[in-house]
Amino acid sequence: MLIGQKHRLFYYSGLLAPADNTVQEPELFETDFSANGLRQVLLSSAETRNSLVFIKPLPGAKYRDLVDVIDEINIANHKSFALIKATPEDICFVQTSAK
Repeated sequence: MLIGQKHRLFYYSGLLAPADNTVQEPELFETDFSANGLRQVLLSSAETRNSLVFIKPLPGAKYRDLVDVIDEINIANHKSFALIKATPEDICFVQTSAK
């Protein structure tokens, strides 16, 4: 989960490794904080509920949005998450992929 400015929320599945040409770049999706947004994304991945969800606040992200993401992860009964710093590659990926 990439938390952006102005309550924007992005996600992708897989590995973001722009320097490695053998790894296919993942597709970036945007969702929102509604029950039909982030919650459905988390619930639809029922088979991966034991997987680790990375939360990466981007520059300008609001603390309230971070709390909302953690709440939705708990509601969806995901077992683990990690709050980590967004890398320059993450920031570039959102800037080039998001509309």
